[in-house]
Amino acid sequence: MSRTAIVAGAVAAITIAAGFTLRIKYDDWFVFPKTRQMVADQLVDPLSAQFRNDWIAKDGWHCGEVNAKNGMGGYGGFKRFIAGQQNKIIYLEGVGMLGDTSHEEWMAILDKQIAFNENWAKNREKYAELGLRLPPESERREKAKAEVFEDHWKAICEASAITS
Repeated sequence: MSRTAIVAGAVAAITIAAGFTLRIKYDDWFVFPKTRQMVADQLVDPLSAQFRNDWIAKDGWHCGEVNAKNGMGGYGGFKRFIAGQQNKIIYLEGVGMLGDTSHEEWMAILDKQIAFNENWAKNREKYAELGLRLPPESERREKAKAEVFEDHWKAICEASAITS
């Protein structure tokens, strides 16, 4: 066998191996750093952000968990996030949509609040017997935001994780 054929075969094997490596590591090398930076930029201390358990879900959404220092200087614990690189939308567990909240997001939150209020009105006597009172508006809004985040998480991240 000629030296040229051996070199050509080696180059072909290296090229194929590099292609497989790029395909396997594409998210780690190209997608994750960009969306992680988008998420970190929205936190109080972006440089302290720690990421884990992240993957690409349907339509290119990046799902995972992030932990970062809060305003007091301590880590607040890992929270789930959903980030869309193409549309630059970020959802953070316990906070909701980061940045400018869209009209659709506000409508989803208001729908959850209305459902909560209707349920409360329907079961008012039962709650009164248990000594429960209607929570303040701010608590109801936070509960609605949490439910909307859960809806997004189930629809985007749990429904169709491509890789983990």
